[in-house]
Amino acid sequence: MSNFLNPSLHRSINSWLPEGAKVEFGYVPPEEYRGLYTQVLGKDRDLAARMGLPGSSPFESGNAAWVTFPSDTARQKAEKEAISRGLHLDPDSNMVTLAGDRFKRNNGQPKKAMTHSDLLELAVGSIHNDPTTVGRYQQPTSMHPDPLRVPPYSPPDTTVSNETQPVDTEVAEFSHSWDDIHVQGQQNLRGSEGERSYVYDDHKERPGATQAENGWATLSGGLHVDGLTALGNPTIGWGHLVTDADRSGDSYVAKEILGRAIDINDTTFSISSTEAEEIFQYDYNRHARGVRFISNIEDLSNDLISHIIDFIFNKGPDVFNPTIDGNWKNLRGAIESRDWAAAVEEVQKDWNVQPSRKDAFINSLLREAQFDNRPISTQPVPETVK
Repeated sequence: MSNFLNPSLHRSINSWLPEGAKVEFGYVPPEEYRGLYTQVLGKDRDLAARMGLPGSSPFESGNAAWVTFPSDTARQKAEKEAISRGLHLDPDSNMVTLAGDRFKRNNGQPKKAMTHSDLLELAVGSIHNDPTTVGRYQQPTSMHPDPLRVPPYSPPDTTVSNETQPVDTEVAEFSHSWDDIHVQGQQNLRGSEGERSYVYDDHKERPGATQAENGWATLSGGLHVDGLTALGNPTIGWGHLVTDADRSGDSYVAKEILGRAIDINDTTFSISSTEAEEIFQYDYNRHARGVRFISNIEDLSNDLISHIIDFIFNKGPDVFNPTIDGNWKNLRGAIESRDWAAAVEEVQKDWNVQPSRKDAFINSLLREAQFDNRPISTQPVPETVK
């Protein structure tokens, strides 16, 4: 077990574990945890929230363990004794962490105002936790079990309460503002696309920032020194897909912005940064209007909508148009029904883009699940989206 856990957590669990109790798993590799989280999310959203989002879950760094108990009596006794061993046993699941870890941000500071019992837990945890041992440890050689197969603990004394439940501090507050959405959406696109003044091959296997590296004219004309050829689509500026109308000079971009046709076979053809920005704003507004095809777009967060716009920018403004039968009607349906596990599955299996871009969209879908059942305040869809 020491190979699967933070040594501080391992020592504390060894000194606390009741007879008959068992550590089912500890460290889960990040590439496996995302699949585990998605599976749990589809069945028990609250349990998924307690386990933590991919990229920030304590299971991904060996700082959490999943423990099962032989009986409710053993469980209740263990829960009472956990704090004296520097541990926190989640009252609503079988998850065990070092005391105080659940209150900390990445910088080690508390996330929220703390009660006296919270402060006690944090203080006890600091005694047991050796900061030099925190981090990732050797990966297990076998797959972890599904925590949903282990019945979660339910306290025998359940009291009905009409009090509002506290907001989950593990996730940022829900926000919906079209001004902020467009700022974030453009930032996402600039980060994923990058600006190029020449016509380039947009295929992910043809990266580069110069005509000599991935210029369309260089590759399609057989001029590349390594004998490479073009694989994707001719693109220019901030990810603008060059159309036939752009090439003939009949498009809005060619006539109104550039004043000339785009010659994809000319190695000397280029546009200025000002022209690239004007084309980007035209493309952004045209694609951002594609969100109107999602019926519940007003109920989604800034973060998710901005990544939906990024997806539309890549796939086309009509990708979610219900009158067009395409591969992505299932993704639109999953978003509209708030089936986040199904939405993640659709993106994982069919969106062929840079891994970082796909991961950002998937993480935004996973975060959206945490916002369900929360009061929201929205602004109406602006004219630029309608």
